[in-house]
Formats: sequence, structure tokens, C-alpha cells
Amino acid sequence: MTEISGAHDTSKMANAPAAPAVEAGEIAPDPSQSRLTVDAVERDGSDESRRLQLVIEQRERQLMTAMTENAALTDAVNGLRSRLEDLEKERAEERTALEALLKQASEKLVASEAKLVAVGK
Repeated sequence: MTEISGAHDTSKMANAPAAPAVEAGEIAPDPSQSRLTVDAVERDGSDESRRLQLVIEQRERQLMTAMTENAALTDAVNGLRSRLEDLEKERAEERTALEALLKQASEKLVASEAKLVAVGK
């Protein structure tokens, strides 16, 4: 707020409305105190604005950290899913190969039993 110092032009004050009269027992408000009050309010508002700005900045940092962690976790999950799919395919291929070997072994066993029966007669 700007204050003007120096001589005051009293001719303009003659047309200005009179200040409210102070009744007996009242203390007239000190203009310097009202200025301090306005300054204090502006400072408090400025302090509150600064505090809120700091809170917003902190929340933005937390959000960015959470978003970074989320992206890293999403990548990890996708990698694990891909690895799981690969392992499931590998297991299916191994199972197919094992079943083929089991079938061959069963066929050989049946053939060997048939030969044993033929030799025993």
C-alpha cells in the first residue's frame, strides 16, 4: 500500500464527508493500527497462499513418485506375465514330449511282454 507524505491539501477535505463522530467512552481507531491489520491480513493471506503452494508442490511430487512407481510395477507385472506365458508354453511342450516318450515306453513294454509270452510257450 502506498502512503503519500508531505503537505496535505485541506481544500479537498472541506467537500469530503465528515468522519464518524466518536461517542463518549469510545476510543477513536488509530489509522496506523488499521494499516497494520490490513498488512497482517495480507501477510497472513500471503503466508497461507505460500503454505498452500508448498502443499500443492509436495502433493505433485508425491503424485509423480507414485506414477513412476506405478509405471515400474506395471512393467514388472507385464514382464512376469510374459515370463509365465513362456514357462506355460515350455511346460506344455515338455508334457507333450513326456507323453510321447511314455507312449513309446508302453508300446515297447507291451511288445516285450508279447515276446516273453511267445518264448514261454
